[in-house]
Amino acid sequence: MRFLNLFFVSTLLLPGCTNCLEDLDRQGVKIQNQIDAKSENQMRANGLLGAGERPLAYYDTTMSLDGTESYLVTNLALKHYQRGMIHEIALSEIESVQHQDAGIGGDRIIASSPSRKLVLEIAPLNDGPLFLSELRQQVARARRN
Repeated sequence: MRFLNLFFVSTLLLPGCTNCLEDLDRQGVKIQNQIDAKSENQMRANGLLGAGERPLAYYDTTMSLDGTESYLVTNLALKHYQRGMIHEIALSEIESVQHQDAGIGGDRIIASSPSRKLVLEIAPLNDGPLFLSELRQQVARARRN
């Protein structure tokens, strides 16, 4: 019986745990050097990266980390991918970036241009301030150019 228990744990549970550990590494806001190939492939498959665009900050909002809803700062734009649609604002058009502490809801980031507004919500303990910082740096860089 002990052998069967060991067999069950080693063949069925451990491979699943390995996938769980890989997913743990993908959770939260990721910046350039932390973005893994699987996440970048999801971005490309979802049409989030155009010619000459590089991902600078990425956050997958889903529990499954399947990329069906995500936020992205590239060297050219801020993007929100949701339900097959891409909502975006060119960095050079962003006039304001506001931050709201949503308490147990995490961080709310609001980016506005003259013609549109994007509201992004980053869950608690998922490095919302890191995403905000990268966005503000890229907006400032776009304004200087």
